[in-house]
Amino acid sequence: MRDIKLDELRLGPIKAQDLLRFTKDATYIAVGLGILTFQKAQVCRREAMSKLQDQIAKQF
Repeated sequence: MRDIKLDELRLGPIKAQDLLRFTKDATYIAVGLGILTFQKAQVCRREAMSKLQDQIAKQF
Protein backbone atom coordinates (compact mmCIF):
# COMPACT_ATOMS: atom_id res chain seq x y z
CA MET A 1 0.00 0.00 0.00
CA ARG A 2 1.30 3.42 -0.92
CA ASP A 3 1.83 6.02 1.78
CA ILE A 4 -0.05 9.25 1.28
CA LYS A 5 1.75 12.40 2.27
CA LEU A 6 -0.66 15.09 3.32
CA ASP A 7 1.59 17.89 2.15
CA GLU A 8 1.39 16.45 -1.38
CA LEU A 9 -2.38 16.02 -1.34
CA ARG A 10 -4.09 18.65 -3.44
CA LEU A 11 -7.84 18.91 -3.26
CA GLY A 12 -8.18 22.12 -5.15
CA PRO A 13 -9.74 25.24 -3.76
CA ILE A 14 -12.35 24.63 -1.11
CA LYS A 15 -14.95 27.33 -0.90
CA ALA A 16 -15.99 28.58 2.51
CA GLN A 17 -19.63 27.98 1.62
CA ASP A 18 -18.91 24.32 0.78
CA LEU A 19 -17.04 23.88 4.05
CA LEU A 20 -19.90 25.49 5.96
CA ARG A 21 -22.46 23.23 4.26
CA PHE A 22 -20.37 20.13 4.98
CA THR A 23 -19.95 21.13 8.63
CA LYS A 24 -23.66 21.86 8.99
CA ASP A 25 -24.62 18.51 7.43
CA ALA A 26 -22.17 16.64 9.66
CA THR A 27 -23.62 18.39 12.72
CA TYR A 28 -27.19 17.49 11.75
CA ILE A 29 -26.16 13.86 11.22
CA ALA A 30 -24.36 13.70 14.57
CA VAL A 31 -27.32 15.23 16.42
CA GLY A 32 -29.75 12.92 14.62
CA LEU A 33 -27.71 9.84 15.52
CA GLY A 34 -27.53 11.04 19.11
CA ILE A 35 -31.31 11.41 19.26
CA LEU A 36 -31.87 7.97 17.74
CA THR A 37 -29.43 6.42 20.19
CA PHE A 38 -31.15 8.11 23.13
CA GLN A 39 -34.57 6.93 21.93
CA LYS A 40 -33.29 3.37 21.49
CA ALA A 41 -31.91 3.46 25.04
CA GLN A 42 -35.31 4.63 26.31
CA VAL A 43 -37.07 1.76 24.53
CA CYS A 44 -34.61 -0.76 26.00
CA ARG A 45 -35.06 0.74 29.46
CA ARG A 46 -38.86 0.58 29.20
CA GLU A 47 -38.75 -3.02 28.00
CA ALA A 48 -36.42 -3.98 30.85
CA MET A 49 -38.66 -2.22 33.40
CA SER A 50 -41.72 -3.99 32.01
CA LYS A 51 -40.03 -7.41 32.25
CA LEU A 52 -38.83 -6.66 35.76
CA GLN A 53 -42.30 -5.56 36.87
CA ASP A 54 -43.79 -8.73 35.39
CA GLN A 55 -41.26 -10.87 37.26
CA ILE A 56 -41.97 -9.05 40.52
CA ALA A 57 -45.74 -9.40 40.02
CA LYS A 58 -45.38 -13.16 39.48
CA GLN A 59 -43.51 -13.52 42.77
CA PHE A 60 -46.33 -11.98 44.79
